[in-house]
Amino acid sequence: MIVISGPSSVGKNTLLSALGGSNSVSFIVPSTSRPPRIEERSGTDYEFVDRSQFQSGIIDGLFFDWDYALNNYYGFRTNVLEGVGAIGITHALARMALRMRTRVPGTTLVFLHPTNESEHEARLRERFPDPYEREMRTRHWHEELAQESLFDYILPVTGGLEALSDPFRTIWQRLGVELPPERRSVP
Repeated sequence: MIVISGPSSVGKNTLLSALGGSNSVSFIVPSTSRPPRIEERSGTDYEFVDRSQFQSGIIDGLFFDWDYALNNYYGFRTNVLEGVGAIGITHALARMALRMRTRVPGTTLVFLHPTNESEHEARLRERFPDPYEREMRTRHWHEELAQESLFDYILPVTGGLEALSDPFRTIWQRLGVELPPERRSVP
């Protein structure tokens, strides 16, 4: 299994969408109690469940890992790895990813590190116009960065798709991930 982590708006979902066309990976769908964003679909991006259902699932032992962050629950159901024929790939909070590595032998952790702080802050402002939400995401950003040194790979990026370009292509190939062809712009 490969787990991608990084701060909010660094490009985790963009990266996973690009890798989704590969025959070598199978996306592992996490669960969350937060409401879906406009572009997200339940069962594809997340399994969206309400807070009380999530809490009941925790009590009933339906999650092999879960966490509470940004005023919502996030986690993975106990059966999430069943039927994953290819390399399983997903995204998770950094601290959850670290726990998952201890529970699932052979798990590789990849951290997307934003290299341009002002550009990343601009993405947060655009995506989260509410000042409270943005401040919460900024604090969480620093929590995520504090754990990156514990990851197997740290990819410095300005956006998720950059993680598929050279020199990172060799890392993905080493992990057995077939990459989509590089997009070349035509002058």
